[in-house]
Amino acid sequence: MKTIKNKIVLNYSIVVVLTVFSLEVAFILFAQNYYHSTIKNYLFSRATTVNEIYNDKMPHKNFNDKAREIYRDIILTDEKSRVQIIDINGAILVDSAGVRLNEISSAADVYESLEKGDISFRDDIVTEHEKIYAISVPIKDYYNRTKGVVRFSVSLEKIGVAINNIMIICIVLGILVLLLILTLSLILAKSIVVPIQELKNATEQMASGNYKVRASKITEDEIGDLAETFNYMAEEIDKSEKIKNDFISSISHELRTPLTSIQGWSETLMIEDDEEDRKLGLSIIESETKRLINLVEDLLDFSRYQKNTFSFDMNNVDIIKLITDVVNQYKVKANEKKIKLTLNIKDKTRIIWGDQARLKQVMINLLENAYKFTDYNGNISVNAYSEDDKFKIEVLDDGIGIDKENLNKIFKKFFKVDANKPGSGIGLALCYEIVKRHNGEINVESEKGEGTKFTITL
Repeated sequence: MKTIKNKIVLNYSIVVVLTVFSLEVAFILFAQNYYHSTIKNYLFSRATTVNEIYNDKMPHKNFNDKAREIYRDIILTDEKSRVQIIDINGAILVDSAGVRLNEISSAADVYESLEKGDISFRDDIVTEHEKIYAISVPIKDYYNRTKGVVRFSVSLEKIGVAINNIMIICIVLGILVLLLILTLSLILAKSIVVPIQELKNATEQMASGNYKVRASKITEDEIGDLAETFNYMAEEIDKSEKIKNDFISSISHELRTPLTSIQGWSETLMIEDDEEDRKLGLSIIESETKRLINLVEDLLDFSRYQKNTFSFDMNNVDIIKLITDVVNQYKVKANEKKIKLTLNIKDKTRIIWGDQARLKQVMINLLENAYKFTDYNGNISVNAYSEDDKFKIEVLDDGIGIDKENLNKIFKKFFKVDANKPGSGIGLALCYEIVKRHNGEINVESEKGEGTKFTITL
């Protein structure tokens, strides 16, 4: 199964294996090169010493005297290499290894040094048991004639053992490092996977309909921020779900009430003979039908708003006349609750660019809300005036007011200050969108129990 945990462990393992392997190979090659270079440098330093001392500084001595000097000064003291003195015929005169003397040496470096009269180094000599590095230095007489050679050789067997030991140590350390990194990667993977798994479980519960679920913030990093974002989203979805359910309940009630009234009066009119009752019934049916039509229009407008297909017919609008007409229309309704509805307009006329029907819808919604939440014998006032290059409309009431915590919610869809009051909860959301599309602003000020003031700026 391709899980994040497996991917993290696998990726870390690949990186660590490649890194450790590369470092080990580089270190082993370095160690091998270091040992071999050290041996070569040592052999060349011994050869240079012999050449400088016994050829350059002792030219008057013959070969036998020089051989005795070399035996005393070098062979008896050199513990790092095998030293041989060989005459011009290739016979071994002295050997620090203590082998039988007077044997003829078959070493290629010896014959090369005797033939050319110069230092000869070979790193490709392989005997029956081992590989060696060897260097031969010619020993010359007073007339610069080669009379023999001094040969230094070093076996690579011990170096091979040392390099093998280094390889074993590197492999063991590499395995230990790999195990340590695997352990750390498992811990790291767990620290990442656990909060993600927590989010996954919470998401699955939310997908199944549990909007109360919340994810635990385990880490203080991007995953922790993601958990907080998820919880915020869950809260918003939970609120939206509650608002939706309240809306469905409210709209069902809004639809049921006029339909029940229409159905009841329709049945009554079928058997009612009294003319007055017939007129009353038809009047109520007409009123309730208009109420249903307005509600359906609100729902259609909201649907267009949600789909971003809200259409506007923009023209020059006499906003003063529009406000006056709507207020006069509502005066009759205000009288039913003995509400004093006043209009204060400072301008005689003001032409703005807008959709007359939509602006009228805004005014009706605001007056309807004021009427709905204002008690009997209350007051509603509408003020309209110019301020600099803007036009302001204020709708004030001394009704029940709005709680401060709800002020920033009233323009959200489906939100209702009082769920028991009639209405769909989308009127103010539509007002906000209409004013916004007119490049205007709509604001609200309210205190609980002291009334509400809506201000439109166009």
